[in-house]
Amino acid sequence: SIDRRVLGFTLILCLGSSILFAIGPALALCRANVQNAFKEGARGFSLGGSGLRLRHLLIASELAFAVILLTGAGLMVKSFWKMYTNPPGFAPENTLVMKVALSGPQYAAKARKIAYFTELSHRFESMPGVRAFGIANFEDYIVQSKNNAIPPLVDHFRVSLVSANYFQAIGMRLLKGRWLTATDPSDAVIINETMARRVFGAQDPIGRKLDQHRAGPGGGPVVGVAANLKYEKLDADPGPELFQLYMRNLGEGNTTMTVIVRLAGDPLGLAPALRKSISSIDPAQPVYDIENLEQALSASISARRFEFFLLCTFAAAALLMALIGVYGVIAYSVTQRTREIGIRMALGAQRRTVVRVIVAQGLWMGLCGIAAGLLAAYGLTRLMTSLLYGVAPNDPLTFAAAGVVLAATVLLASWPPALKAALIDPLVALRHE
Repeated sequence: SIDRRVLGFTLILCLGSSILFAIGPALALCRANVQNAFKEGARGFSLGGSGLRLRHLLIASELAFAVILLTGAGLMVKSFWKMYTNPPGFAPENTLVMKVALSGPQYAAKARKIAYFTELSHRFESMPGVRAFGIANFEDYIVQSKNNAIPPLVDHFRVSLVSANYFQAIGMRLLKGRWLTATDPSDAVIINETMARRVFGAQDPIGRKLDQHRAGPGGGPVVGVAANLKYEKLDADPGPELFQLYMRNLGEGNTTMTVIVRLAGDPLGLAPALRKSISSIDPAQPVYDIENLEQALSASISARRFEFFLLCTFAAAALLMALIGVYGVIAYSVTQRTREIGIRMALGAQRRTVVRVIVAQGLWMGLCGIAAGLLAAYGLTRLMTSLLYGVAPNDPLTFAAAGVVLAATVLLASWPPALKAALIDPLVALRHE
């Protein structure tokens, strides 16, 4: 959190930066030779070649830092675009998720648990506003090969025991085959696309069997392939998963089930009625973690969204400062060279030539800074790998876009002073002090 130490550090940093950047000009003035300064002024220059080079170096450095920040912001923008255009594998709109924990000796038997969830299904299906309802129990399965000489095709996968209407309730997308039905055998499975790709490769998995000791052929038949589900985070890569009917595969002991309800109206508005309906079956069983699925998915990337906001804010500030900096240096240079420009125009220089020379000065300074910034960004963006999703830290399109944006900024900042220089009246310029 932001506390006194953070604010104090920020204040000291700001004051220290101001003092540090004021010391340089102050020392330069102390060491300045008055006679040489008058001579340089007579020739129409401000601080001479060294002073001009220093200003150009500072602006080029500013542009280099702006390129680094703009490249990072561009990578974050592309990462967020990938995240939102790559759907979570289901439709989270108007969907409520909650957990029901069946505990106690009365639910140790499999039949009692099935009876509880069967009653729950009947109640929800008859409630107004409920469009679909499903139940799921998730657990991770570690693959242990029977034959050590034959390595498993996958190391682990998620086993999801679900009701037959779970897929419609959560809005999953079927890629091939069909959904599970209540009449399917207990070992029939639906696998996600990650499991299908790792186990079967380019082969069609429909009708083939899955052996949980190798997660390979042999065992329950595959009846369908579903899109990958992102349960917790939009920016997480889903692992292999298979789905089986919960009524045929529930074990003994306590069970925690996830209840998914797709509603016609506001999910949180109907949450109290749903909780009351569940509690009326057995008030001793807790109902918790009631969430709007759409909001839960949005909250899962809140940290990345904040990082994205900060980086974009810094990049925008750096871009604005670069714009102001380039404009200030070019405008000041034009002001100091007013007499020189007037003499050139009096001797026949065309206005478009003056514009071209001033703009070229700004672009040369800008391109040097942009090139240095792109080289630095190429190494520094590797540190952002953990913040990105589906985007390489050295994405060439992002780097090119950052360079083009900065070049356009330099051109935009150089144009007004160049036009001002082209409109100088030679007679007025020759009398300029």
